[in-house]
Amino acid sequence: MLIEINRFMTMEDVRATYNLPESLAGKIQPALRVAAVQDDGTPLFLESEVDRVIADLVQAQRIAEARANPPAPGKQGRKNDTLEIAIYADELKRQNRTWKEIFKACKKRWPNDARVRNAEQIRKTWDRHFGPRTRQSD
Repeated sequence: MLIEINRFMTMEDVRATYNLPESLAGKIQPALRVAAVQDDGTPLFLESEVDRVIADLVQAQRIAEARANPPAPGKQGRKNDTLEIAIYADELKRQNRTWKEIFKACKKRWPNDARVRNAEQIRKTWDRHFGPRTRQSD
């Protein structure tokens, strides 16, 4: 059996414990349920409730940031230094162009770029970012 130990906290205790700026404390306080009220009318909040509200607020903020800044297309975790080439190659690949034609188009667009040396290099760049998610066995 797990027993959770809660302590009562005033809003000042919450600000001090969590190092909350005044503006953030103003957002949190309306979401908190009052657990008890002191004789002088000061509301008391449960520490576990404060933890839950702060966690929900942080999660909502992260989701909002993720929606505002969606990740770049392609496989996650790849460096973006060749992403521009991979996106261009993917556009041409969707037009049913051969790798030779894609290489010529890339060479024309980036004539002196070391990342565009041959068709195999372009294919591997595309494969790293957009290649098949699962490989079929022989």
